Amino acid sequence: MSLAAPRIRRTAQNTQFTYQLSRRAHDVKTYPIFSPQGATIILYGHENGITVVWRGGRRLKEKKVEPAPKETSKSKPNAEDAVMVLDSDSDSEQSASNPEPTKPFVDQPEFEDEALNDPYPEIIQTLDLALGTSVLHIAVPSMTPTRTLEDGAFAGIEKLKTHMIFAVSCGTNDVYIVSVPLTPPSHESKARPELYKDLLADQTASTESRRSHYGHKAKGRQQASDKV
Repeated sequence: MSLAAPRIRRTAQNTQFTYQLSRRAHDVKTYPIFSPQGATIILYGHENGITVVWRGGRRLKEKKVEPAPKETSKSKPNAEDAVMVLDSDSDSEQSASNPEPTKPFVDQPEFEDEALNDPYPEIIQTLDLALGTSVLHIAVPSMTPTRTLEDGAFAGIEKLKTHMIFAVSCGTNDVYIVSVPLTPPSHESKARPELYKDLLADQTASTESRRSHYGHKAKGRQQASDKV
């Protein structure tokens, strides 16, 4: 989901930014810790889960697409050079019974060296976390907004230096603890098919989130596993 440019309204006390959303927001919170690339993190709950918004800071770099090499006459195979490889049935059965394990996706977003000199920060990235139910309330850590965490500020809670952790209450009377990396995901990470599955689709079988890199959750006192 992407947000259009906001309507800007200046008052004697402040400047207001109004964004047009495609769904009704039940609750909105600003996370007290900035992302490593300098963005303000905004969370809002809606009828299908949570949306995380990174506003301001350094932009994500666009991935350069290298053109495919042109096929030349020299690279075309000659009929005399063609080789036919025959696989035996035993090899095929063995490969089918022992498929190669897929490597977990590791997101490595790249950002511009400097943030744009713009008086009105733009939306850098958004991330939808589908819970399959409405999120009515969001609770974030009660602390003074900060850009960096000192080494001794949160002794024993090192995860707060790299992840945002917040709680949400749903219309189904369920409460979830959600952990998401502070760094906004790359566009390649958001394009993965597994991110379009319901976070709670396998809730009856396991508390493990189906979003391998973003959106780890825990219900009640059950702790979600962290794959990052």
